[in-house]
Amino acid sequence: MTPFRTLSATVARHVRRWPPRLGLYGRVMLFHYVWHIQIVFLALVGAVTAINISPEVAGVWAGDGADGYWTSVARLSEYVFYRLLDNGSQVFPVAFVLGIVWAEVAHVHSGRQTMVRTAGMPFERAATALFLVAGLSVPVQFLIDNAVRPYAFMSLSLKGLGEYGWAYGQEHAKQTRWLPFDGDIVQLEVGDDPEPRMSHITFYEFSRDGDLRRLVDAEAAEAHPDGALTLTNARAWDFSRSPAAAADETEVIDMAARFTEHARLDMDLAIAPLWLEYRGIAAKYIPLADLARLARATGVPDNAPHYAVWLKIRFAQAFAPGLIAVCLSGIFFIFLDRFGLRIAAAIMLLAGYLGFTAVRVMAVVADHGVLPDLIAIWSLPALLAIAAILLIRFIRRRDRYYEPGG
Repeated sequence: MTPFRTLSATVARHVRRWPPRLGLYGRVMLFHYVWHIQIVFLALVGAVTAINISPEVAGVWAGDGADGYWTSVARLSEYVFYRLLDNGSQVFPVAFVLGIVWAEVAHVHSGRQTMVRTAGMPFERAATALFLVAGLSVPVQFLIDNAVRPYAFMSLSLKGLGEYGWAYGQEHAKQTRWLPFDGDIVQLEVGDDPEPRMSHITFYEFSRDGDLRRLVDAEAAEAHPDGALTLTNARAWDFSRSPAAAADETEVIDMAARFTEHARLDMDLAIAPLWLEYRGIAAKYIPLADLARLARATGVPDNAPHYAVWLKIRFAQAFAPGLIAVCLSGIFFIFLDRFGLRIAAAIMLLAGYLGFTAVRVMAVVADHGVLPDLIAIWSLPALLAIAAILLIRFIRRRDRYYEPGG
C-alpha cells in the first residue's frame, strides 16, 4: 500500500470515529483544557481592553457635549461592550494556543501525564480531549472572524464610538476621491447623507496607448443596484480620432462639434453601491455575506481591497488555532523526554510564535498577490495538518517501541 493510501486510510478511520468517545480521563482533560483557555482569554481581553480604551474614554464620555449624564453612561457602556467583543475576537487565537500550552505544561508538572503513560494509555486516546477542543476551535474561530468582529467593528463605526467610530466618520465625510477602473479614472466627491451620494464627477477615459479619448463632467451621479451609473447634468468632450485622422497629425479637431450636453447620461462605467457603503473599510471587518457579494461584484475600483482573496482567507484562518495547538502538543511531547519540561515548554512557545507569524505572513502574501491564492492561502493549513499527522504517528511509534516487548 502506498504512503498516500496509508495516510488516506488513517484519516478515514479517524473520521468514522468522530466524534470521539470520552471516558472519565477524557472528560477531565476536556475541562482541563477549557479552564486554562478561558483563564488566558479573560486575562488577555481584560488587559488589552484596559489599554485600548484608556485614551478614548474621555472622548466617548463627552460625546457631542450636549448629552446628559445617563446618556454618557449608556454610550460609554456600549463602547466598552463592543470593544470587549472586538478585542476578544482578536486575542482568541493567541489565548487558545497559550491555554493549550499552559494546560499541557500543568498536566506534566502535576505528574498526571507520567501516570497516564505508566498505565499504558495510547497517545491518541490520551489526546482525545485535545483533538476535540482543536476541532471545536474551527467553528468558533470562523464565527468570531465572520460575525462577532464585523458586528463589533461596524457597531462602533456607525455609532461613532472611539477610534473606530471617529475614523469611520472622517472616512465617510464628504471628500474628493480618485478611483481607477481598468485604465480609466473617475474623480468625484462622495459623502454619506445618510446614504452615499456622489457629486462633482469627472470621468477620464483613456485609450490603451494612454491617450485621453473622452472627458465627462457632471453635477451628480446615481449608482443603480446592478452597478450601472447614471450622470445628471453631464457635459462630454470626445477627443478620439479615427484611424485615418490619427495618421494625419496636422488635422485640427473641431472641439465645438465634439461637445455634447445631457440632462441624464448612462455610462458604461459601473460603481457598485455596496462598495460605496464599505469604502475605506478593511476587508477583515466586513460581514461575511457582504464580503461575498463584494467578491462577486462588478464596479469595484482597482484600488479597493482584494475582497475575493479575503473571502478565502477568512475560511482558511479558521483552521489555524486548532492545527497549531495540535502541532505544539506533538512537539512538546517529543522534546519532553529528551530535554525536560522547561526546554520543551520554551520550544513549544517558540513554535507557536513562528506558527502565528507564518499565518500573518501568508495572509499578506495572498493579499499582495505574491503567490497564487491556492498556494498562499491553503498551503499553510495543509502543511500544519500534515505536520500534526506526522507528529502523532511519530509519538505512537515511539511509545510502542518503549512498551514492554515492543
